[in-house]
Amino acid sequence: MVADDSLGHVSLDPFTQQSFDLRWERYLPDLWIGLSRVYGDRADETLQRIRAILLQRCAERPDDLKRLDEARLLEPDWL
Repeated sequence: MVADDSLGHVSLDPFTQQSFDLRWERYLPDLWIGLSRVYGDRADETLQRIRAILLQRCAERPDDLKRLDEARLLEPDWL
């Protein structure tokens, strides 16, 4: 299982990068299981592409929504 940013470098501020990394580490095992079952030998490539897309979208996400994301993590029953 490889998950580098070789498909494109995205620069995030330290807090956003740390938040992204923590979420990635938390959900990576579940994501990997599903990808490997569906994509087999191509799961690594697919995982790298997904990570690059998520990093790009994270960089584009407005600060007010990032704050809301963090608040919802602290209150998981917000819905």
